[in-house]
Order: sequence, then C-alpha cells, then structure tokens
Amino acid sequence: MRKHIATLAGLALAALVAHAAPTKEAKDLTGKWTLQEGSSDDPVRRLRGERGRGGGGRISGNGSIFGIPVGGNGGLGGSRSEDRDDKPKPEDLAGVEHVFEATYRLNIKREGTVTEIRYGTEPTITYHDGTKLEHDGAVSRPEWQGGVFIVKHELHDGSLAEERYWVDARTGELHWTAELTSRKASVDVERVFYRSPASEQ
Repeated sequence: MRKHIATLAGLALAALVAHAAPTKEAKDLTGKWTLQEGSSDDPVRRLRGERGRGGGGRISGNGSIFGIPVGGNGGLGGSRSEDRDDKPKPEDLAGVEHVFEATYRLNIKREGTVTEIRYGTEPTITYHDGTKLEHDGAVSRPEWQGGVFIVKHELHDGSLAEERYWVDARTGELHWTAELTSRKASVDVERVFYRSPASEQ
C-alpha cells in the first residue's frame, strides 16, 4: 500500500513539473506574430550593454542603423559608455542586422523543408533546411533540432550569432532568442510573440 501511494505521489509530482516547465515540442511556427513588449528584451539596449525588458527599442536620435541611433560622426550616439570600443558597432553585424533590429512583427511560413521569415517590414528571408545561405558577408546555416528552428550565423569578422525559434506548446507563444558572441562582447536577446488575431492577419 505504501509503495502504491509513493508511486502515485511520484506520478503527480512529475505531472506538476511537466505542466510548469515550458515545452519545446515540434509545433508549427507558421503564422503572423506580434511582440509582447513587456516580456521581451530590447535588442538595442542589449547591444549597449544595458539589461532589463524594453520591447521594441524605439530610441530617438539623429538617425539610426537598424534601430541603433547614430550621431553625426557615424558612431553610436549618446553617452560615452555607449561609444566604448567593446560594444558591437552596426558594421559588426553585417548580414544579421535583422536579428538585432527592433522588430514588432514576424510573419513565418513553413512548407516542406523551407522556412520563410519576414522581419517587420523588411524583405523575407528564405531558409532551406541544412543549406547554407550567404548574405552580406555572413554565412547562415538553418536546421531543426527537437522542435526548435535554429539558424547559426558566422559573420565576416569571425563573430558568431545564433537564433532559436520555438512555440511553447502550453502557452502558444513564439519564443525568439538570439545570441551574439564576438571579440568585443557577448550579447543575448530574448523576445516573446503572441499569434496575431485573425482580424489582423
């Protein structure tokens, strides 16, 4: 009897843990997605070395390069701490600008072995599973691993960027994480999107 109770308690605990933990089951990414700003990192702030959530990264300035304000001299605008040499510059991110842009909407289509992603209003990027893609000096390699769509980028200077996309089977939310590892810095960004209502699609 005692053994039976212990078994039932173990099963109940396992079910509770499974329910509480986010899952990365193979789930279709297809859809139009809108950023949840309060649950998402601001990629512009993360590139500057700042922490905290901020959503889209709307920052005013004299101009911008994929969302990062620039001053009259072509460098990053703002305080001296933002101009330090250990922070990634726009030119360091050639070929992966879309990854660290302030993006409020994603439009994803998946058919067969092809995944198409439109980042905001930018042109659509088409990824073929297991086939490398060259863009502005960056080499990208897309693949699927256990329900997670992964794109690994090697930049012209040897820096590495990795994107991961998955839909949480419990909440239905799309998670998009990005990590940049370079000689200057290591930056990670996490964004969460909800599926846009049919009226917005």
